[in-house]
Amino acid sequence: MVCKLNILITPSRQLCDHSKQQYQYNNSNLYINEYIAPNQIIKVLRHELAHAVFKSYNIQLEPKIKEEVADFIATYNDVITEKLNEILKEEGIV
Repeated sequence: MVCKLNILITPSRQLCDHSKQQYQYNNSNLYINEYIAPNQIIKVLRHELAHAVFKSYNIQLEPKIKEEVADFIATYNDVITEKLNEILKEEGIV
């Protein structure tokens, strides 16, 4: 089971002390700036859900590697899913 992640769309003034910050994770709460673009929200959610999976399955990685893997998932998930669906369709699996 993946860790619970509470998602809160909030004004940027409620995010820490950094006016340029787009999102913040704290105690299973993900605060997202209400003015962030929808495609960026999707990327942020994928990135943070990757971290939730790491935690849920006790995946131990160096912090830098964990960030790189989460960024990869957030960036390339659509490409991988599209290619998978294309292959499955071509092979008559779905």
